[in-house]
Amino acid sequence: MRVLQLNLNHCEAAQELLSQTVYEQKIDVAIISEQYRNKSESTWISDCTNKAAIWACGGKAFQDKPLVDKPFYARAKIGGINFYSCYIPPSVSQSDFEKILDELVKEVLTTTMNVVAGDFNAWATEWGSIYTNRRGDALLKAFSVLDTVLLNTGNQNTFEKNGRGSVIDITFASRSLVRTTSWQVCDLYTHSDHQAIIKEIGHLMQNRRSVLTNSVQTRGWKIKTLDDELFRLSLEDNLNYVEDIDRQAEMLVKHISKACNASMCRKKFGACRKPVYWWNAEIDTLRRDCHKARRIYQRSRGATEQTELRERFKSKRNDLKKAIKKSKTYCFKELCGKIDENPWGDAYKIVMSRIKGGKSEAPTCPILLKTVVETLFPSQPVENRQARGEDPPEKTYQQSLT
Repeated sequence: MRVLQLNLNHCEAAQELLSQTVYEQKIDVAIISEQYRNKSESTWISDCTNKAAIWACGGKAFQDKPLVDKPFYARAKIGGINFYSCYIPPSVSQSDFEKILDELVKEVLTTTMNVVAGDFNAWATEWGSIYTNRRGDALLKAFSVLDTVLLNTGNQNTFEKNGRGSVIDITFASRSLVRTTSWQVCDLYTHSDHQAIIKEIGHLMQNRRSVLTNSVQTRGWKIKTLDDELFRLSLEDNLNYVEDIDRQAEMLVKHISKACNASMCRKKFGACRKPVYWWNAEIDTLRRDCHKARRIYQRSRGATEQTELRERFKSKRNDLKKAIKKSKTYCFKELCGKIDENPWGDAYKIVMSRIKGGKSEAPTCPILLKTVVETLFPSQPVENRQARGEDPPEKTYQQSLT
């Protein structure tokens, strides 16, 4: 399972690029802090302050009821692992910070197989900071009662701005997961001041299982592609008879499956990830330019041209942001233009996907049904109906009810 951890710094462009990063890196779970907005999807949850979120973006559903009514942290169980996304802003006082940690620890103690990650805005030498502040000390003491291990290596900053960096995005995992988990800060362009952290959970013991999960699997057939004549001819092949009933049933299933394979196309399931709809070659080039400009600027600390390189990086960032908005606007207008041609196309599917709740049951009350029928199909003069040889409406309605 591939897990992405990222603080979006409340940036719209960073959240837009997140979807493309998830697609390119084949991420299964995204642990997010300071999101720009919450996605209207059933696979996205957030805490009550909308500062910490979890996105099951790999097609796996939440296994238990997620924890969303707490401030500064949320929990979701995905693939047998309880993921906690946390964000405690610097504005929270030290006393409130410790209370939040106590509540978080009590919650983590009720679950097993945990991954606790996020931005606590705390410094400690244990995860690579230059010193330990009060928040870092409180965090270490609170988590000391948990059976978790710190995954941060401390070799690379997770936050960089104006030539300065720090390690404030941290990850804890249950001791049972550590032996099969890798953790690294990735050099990906995120449009945020925070670096992306990617974790591979179970990459040693569950390698075979992950390969099967990520690969495209086939199950069933597409009925619309059925060739009746070919299916009939395939079934005419002789089927050997055996006395064992179980063996005969197995051979019959194989015989029918062979005929289906010959006459129909297979359905495909599995990794059906798609890039974001507004992605194009121009945006891809601009993202690479931003990444290159950022790396040059970060390596120019103390140089005379640092200010110039910083302005160049900002210019590239603005170009990328404008290109994303331009592409999204163009795609939206193109979608609206297709409504008249196909009212049940992509626009209809998008709108219906945003409607929450199940379908309502059909009414069964005879009085209500009679009112609906009489309203939608007004009665006609009796002489006209008799002239055409039709039954009166009362008789037709009674027949429909029976």
